[in-house]
Amino acid sequence: MNSKSIILKTAALAFLFSLAACSNSSESQNKEEADEKASRAPSTSQALSAGNVKFNDDKLNAIYPWYLELQEALVVEDFSAAKKAAFAIEEGSRQLNSSSEMLTTASEIVEASDIARQRELFQTLTAEIIAQVKSSGLQSGEVFIAHCPMAFDNTGADWLSSTKEIRNPYYGDEMLTCGSVKETI
Repeated sequence: MNSKSIILKTAALAFLFSLAACSNSSESQNKEEADEKASRAPSTSQALSAGNVKFNDDKLNAIYPWYLELQEALVVEDFSAAKKAAFAIEEGSRQLNSSSEMLTTASEIVEASDIARQRELFQTLTAEIIAQVKSSGLQSGEVFIAHCPMAFDNTGADWLSSTKEIRNPYYGDEMLTCGSVKETI
């Protein structure tokens, strides 16, 4: 058994013992609330890539890392992660002004039966978020609008990114770098 395996097993045991020691219901409730919040937080990489971007609308600042999370889930074809991110966008869009289309589209992504449908809806969601981003304006950072000309039978589709790197959410590994940055906000 290697040292990494021993460390992981020790950490798991320590975690189990700490759970057993928490017999107080309020402590247990606080842990459940913390776990729930953690499960709703975007991944560290998405939060960091969104970190240099700050919009004038704080509610949009809360949604954008989830948008990036959704985009990345589509890139790696993670259906469940896409649902989770879309759900967070749905909840966040309830707070935005003029966000009924965004709310509806995010809800449809959550309810989609496959990743192909999620990608179709992502195109619509992206158009709505681009409109919100342009309306809000930026306090700091840059947002790039990337475009894949081959998406949806060569009609093309856009997505937002905090970097110039092309990671195509419409094709994933199939055509990961298909596209180009067409606008900088």
